[in-house]
Amino acid sequence: MDNSSNKQNKLWQVIVLIFALFGLVIAVDQSPYPKIASDWYRWKKLEHDLRCQGDAAWLRSTAIKLIDQPNDRDPITNLSLAYLSPAGKLTTCVSGWMNKIDEEPKVETTTTYQFASVTKVFTADLVLDLIRKDKLSLEDKVVNLLPELRGLVYRDDRVKDIKVKDLLSHRAGFDRQTLGINDDMFEPEPWCPNRVQQLALVNLQFDPGTKVAYSNTGYCLLSRIAEEKYQQSYRDIVKQRYQLSNFENFDFASDDSSLPITNSAIKLLDKSYNYESLASVAGLYGDASSLVTIVHDMEKSQRPNITNRPSNNLCDFSIVKGCHGYMGYEYSIDPRLRFYWRDGSMSSVAALLVIDDKGGVMTMLTNVKQNPGNISKLVKYIYQYRLNQKL
Repeated sequence: MDNSSNKQNKLWQVIVLIFALFGLVIAVDQSPYPKIASDWYRWKKLEHDLRCQGDAAWLRSTAIKLIDQPNDRDPITNLSLAYLSPAGKLTTCVSGWMNKIDEEPKVETTTTYQFASVTKVFTADLVLDLIRKDKLSLEDKVVNLLPELRGLVYRDDRVKDIKVKDLLSHRAGFDRQTLGINDDMFEPEPWCPNRVQQLALVNLQFDPGTKVAYSNTGYCLLSRIAEEKYQQSYRDIVKQRYQLSNFENFDFASDDSSLPITNSAIKLLDKSYNYESLASVAGLYGDASSLVTIVHDMEKSQRPNITNRPSNNLCDFSIVKGCHGYMGYEYSIDPRLRFYWRDGSMSSVAALLVIDDKGGVMTMLTNVKQNPGNISKLVKYIYQYRLNQKL
């Protein structure tokens, strides 16, 4: 065979090889296996980095369950869990890196996260404390409590029937599934808390007290009621009542410049949110250990407290989200154990708080949004694991 034939054969071999490589790249790119491999690597890295201290072995199992959960958004790169037992013994579990996987610095027990809707626990306890002190009643009607609402003509007369207990338990008639003025807390300029007189323009989606529909607006109105009773801003009331200055990096977010400079896993805030207005529904940030310490004291309050629900609230607490009380959901499928829990989710945060009927408090924080179904599954997993381990 002459040289020209050899060159031609080699050229064809090169062309065939190029096309074969090109086809392989396409096949790999469209295959689920690279993602499976990268997820497996991330899971193993996070499990290997998992650092737990304390006696509650089930907390480590919870962390691993969270790491292994599939997520249809961003993959988890960090987490912080804490549990304070009824006797006051603290167990913590942390893993991962504040930014990208394998990039320093690592998450520590003092690393701060946003709490998202777990902030509502503070709002609920604040209002319930006013009720315990007889400065407010669960039966009080909202229109009689705020000077901005007196003497107005209401587009929907049912607004005048909204009671404090309805706001606490998300039974006020607001349904955030309906777009518009009723729950625009995440708009750049929400009408609550600074223009609550616009409540007169609202059309409710159902009669107050008749069903549950999650609403940020209701908790914003509760913060205005607290402000009226204390004659202070909501932020100042919370900072003083819970002595937040005693906890390092535990505060309200206003904008990126208000966040901790170091030891923070908080991602850049969503610029479209008004964090001043969101203070009472999703404004707090801090670390897991400080959060369970504060809530641990809340749980010991006399009735009504954050583990209670309306006496006429007939609901199914055998369903993980089937029963909402004055703070969050109540869940129990066995008389030996009962959970009271509240989750929180924003564009770059997932938070979970669980109070058990033994007096223990657990929280989970991460800076990756989770599918709400995953959080519910995690609650059920923790519940069943603790039952199996005899609590």
